[in-house]
Order: sequence, then C-alpha cells, then structure tokens
Amino acid sequence: MGGGSLLVTRLRKDWRARASIAPLDTAPRFEPDGLVLGAGTVLVKTGGDGEADAARLRALLAVAYGRPAAEAGLGHVKAAAARWRQGDLGQAGVHLALSRLGRLPHGCSWPTG
Repeated sequence: MGGGSLLVTRLRKDWRARASIAPLDTAPRFEPDGLVLGAGTVLVKTGGDGEADAARLRALLAVAYGRPAAEAGLGHVKAAAARWRQGDLGQAGVHLALSRLGRLPHGCSWPTG
C-alpha cells in the first residue's frame, strides 16, 4: 500500500471520529470566528484581511466542493464577510445566498470512492 493510500485511510478514520463527537456543517454559516464550513473550518476569518485570504478561500472551497468556485461566487463570499464585519447580518446573508455555494456535495460524510 502506497503512502497516499495510507494517508487517505487515516483521513477517513479521523473524519469519522470527528463526525461522531461534534456536528458538521454541510453549508457555510457565520460564527464568531468567521465563516465556517464542515468540521468548523474557518473559510474567512471575522477579523481577517479579505484580499490576503483570497487564495486560502479558493483552495478550501475547491477541496470542500470538489471543484473550483466561480469568481462571481467568490465575490459574494467576500462581500458577505465584509458585511458581517460591519454588523450588517441581513446583507451578509443575502451575499452568502448569492454565492450559490449551497450544501456540500457529499453531505458531511467522507467520500468512499
């Protein structure tokens, strides 16, 4: 068994263990730390610099959803975070909906394939 297969096996085991003790978010939502998804992964930090976090956000969304996020969607995620930081929760929610991220494609279970 190659090193990559061992890593995948370990990640699946860790994912199942985490899922058994804490809820997993299948859609992005705002928490005090920022915009979170899955096992509490912070996509955009509450006090972060939107431009500095852009590459990290792209990478996290691509891994979570299994495809690169559309530029328009990323723009809405950034706008949602900015509105959240300003305390405008309604507009933050609207931008988050317009991002069309939706729920994770596999729910919160680790893909078996």
